[in-house]
Amino acid sequence: MDNLDIISKIIDYDSTILYNFLCVDKKLYKNLLNYISILCLLNNTKCKNKHLKLLKNIHTLILPQNQKITDKGLNYITNIHTLNLEHNNNINDIGLQYISNVHTLNLNNNYNITNNGLK
Repeated sequence: MDNLDIISKIIDYDSTILYNFLCVDKKLYKNLLNYISILCLLNNTKCKNKHLKLLKNIHTLILPQNQKITDKGLNYITNIHTLNLEHNNNINDIGLQYISNVHTLNLNNNYNITNNGLK
């Protein structure tokens, strides 16, 4: 396991570290994010729409229970391969238009998404 794998595991374990990291050095985090392919930000209270701009090149993004993520934020992650958005009630049908190219999508327990949004 190289240093980038270790850093990725630490960030997955405590997403507050990612939040602090994203606020530090633009060049540093851009380089590091190129090496992270899977990121889990489960129940993150600090991740906002603006942070998703930085995560647009990640292969798999796991974002369950992130109540600060809204439809607007989904516009930044249009090319993600696998996206988990379980239990994000600030997302509705409007946001789904931005993620129509996502290969694998989990929308379980999003009560503001209707059948019309899935068409």
